[in-house]
Amino acid sequence: MTPEAIAFILNTLLAGADPSAFDALKKGGFDQRYPVTITACHRPIATADIEGQNLICGKVNVPENHANPDGNRLDLAFALFKSHSQSPAADPIVYLHGGPGGSAVDDLQFNGNNFDFLRQQRDLIMFDQRASGLSAKSTTCFDNIADRLYQLAGVEPTPDTDTPLADCFSELEATGVNVADYNTQQNAYDVRAIMSALGYPTYNAIGISYGTLLGQELLRSAPEGLRSLIIDSIDAADVPTYDTNGVPLDEAIGAVVDQCAADAACAAAFPDLEATIKSAAARLSKTPIPATPTRPAVDLITMIKMFDNRNYLGLKPGITSYIPEIVTEWNQGLSTTYDIVIGGMLTAVPTPEAMVEPYAGKIPPERMAVAYALAQQAAALKQSNAAIDTLIGQLSADTTSPAPASSLATMLDATISEAVPAIDPRTAYDMGQEYARLSGSTLTRETLTAFLQKYLPAPYYGRAAGIISLMSDVEVSAFEALSNADLAKIVDPTESNIDLAVYACQESIPFNTLEGLKAVGKTYRFPFIEDYEYQDMSGFYSFCNGVKTHPRATFHTPVASDIPVLAMSGLNDTQTDPGAAEHMKSYPLTQLQALTFPEAGHGVVLFSTCAADIANAFFNNPAVAVNDDCIASLKPKFYVPAH
Repeated sequence: MTPEAIAFILNTLLAGADPSAFDALKKGGFDQRYPVTITACHRPIATADIEGQNLICGKVNVPENHANPDGNRLDLAFALFKSHSQSPAADPIVYLHGGPGGSAVDDLQFNGNNFDFLRQQRDLIMFDQRASGLSAKSTTCFDNIADRLYQLAGVEPTPDTDTPLADCFSELEATGVNVADYNTQQNAYDVRAIMSALGYPTYNAIGISYGTLLGQELLRSAPEGLRSLIIDSIDAADVPTYDTNGVPLDEAIGAVVDQCAADAACAAAFPDLEATIKSAAARLSKTPIPATPTRPAVDLITMIKMFDNRNYLGLKPGITSYIPEIVTEWNQGLSTTYDIVIGGMLTAVPTPEAMVEPYAGKIPPERMAVAYALAQQAAALKQSNAAIDTLIGQLSADTTSPAPASSLATMLDATISEAVPAIDPRTAYDMGQEYARLSGSTLTRETLTAFLQKYLPAPYYGRAAGIISLMSDVEVSAFEALSNADLAKIVDPTESNIDLAVYACQESIPFNTLEGLKAVGKTYRFPFIEDYEYQDMSGFYSFCNGVKTHPRATFHTPVASDIPVLAMSGLNDTQTDPGAAEHMKSYPLTQLQALTFPEAGHGVVLFSTCAADIANAFFNNPAVAVNDDCIASLKPKFYVPAH
């Protein structure tokens, strides 16, 4: 945390934010077409955020079909993070989350911390897209889920004839939901509506994964007010997503080979790394390296996962440097370097002594002393930052008044959890089934009281009723979010499949085929992943069987636009194509900048300060080419053993 950010937070806590800062939102927002309702933020939130002062949450009401504003309506959950700047730019940034069917607002602590760098000069808005996260209520099959609650909880077996997806879509249509309107085009109209409702006529956007498809649709269908766009970890509209599911892994493996070949020392030590990888794969598939007390056997899946796991933030950073030596040893039936790396010895946070030890005797003593002092200071700053987070959290709790709206909600949730063991199991499941149905409507004090009176034993009900009598509407909403999170532990896998299906069955699956998957598999540079990808994906092509779909052909057309776009790809990305940023150059985008980052997986901006700084530089001046010199420093420094 920077000194400026700390000063901003202290000023917010001690002096308080401008009490009128959120007044317009509390009164219904800036656009009567899209009414705003303020609700309690989904907890937990990041340490530096104070609800009601530099963070506010709520719902924006939008049409199910924007061409028919008098028809069905739905609520989209949002969170608005104020900029850390005392003189912010007028145009904020909206984050377009992945999926489809992912979320952003239901994990504000994770997302608030990860994307805090975007708040240097601008407000940041997150929202859960239609049929996603906290905005998924319109497409949640409450009766279907309630009827299957015992199976979902594992209490009863699932019938072989189960067709939950088709049954769910039938339920949605029967309740008046027009599933055809839950698509990326309407999603793009939602973005424009949300920004208008929150009072931002001009804005910027950053999309990751599916969010890049939404970004492309913004350019196509709803460009009004969009100043600039970053598409990060790109799903290109004209590429069949599921047929090419194995391409990112294939290219991520190839990127290691190509980077080694471009490094003189690595190329000399491992002159034919591609052949070595293929040979090691063949050997491991037939003769795995035996397990040890600290790891399982090393087989072909181990090799694939080693490449694949670099995709994820925080998992074994720097392992790319050791891959040439690891696979060379595997090809000889050895695992010495791999065992050291997975044991953490090469990736642990170094001590000050360890940081300077390699330079002993190689630089003058006075420079060595300065380096050691700086290493000690860096370690002290790391400890200091942890302490600052703790102290700010305590100050926030002591200073913010009244208490967060979620406190009574938490008390009620705890009371109900305490009561459940006193209820016989069958009644408890009946309670769960009824609550699953109840979740389909907005919870009120009256419906909540009646529900609990029906199921809670008298002593617990009396305590719960007393808490409910003290709760405001915002606190009831906070309890609803908490209890839905509890229910989600059982139904999340089903809901996630439904959320994905709403988009995939409408837009993607109709343009992908099992034959297409097989054909792409024959083109892999590393054929050993063909069977792996086929096993992973082949069942997905029947995912939409029995579901009425509404494909849109224009969705897969390369978009043309004069709006500035920054395309970012990571060479370690195994979810979306590492070559997609370059591929976007084939689109008629007149102000496109395309950058590819070494040692970055899915969500490039989260992997390095370099990528984050480039993103902010682009938003500050999108019409000017960014300075991308720092990318060169991200190239892996390959480990070459002394022989």
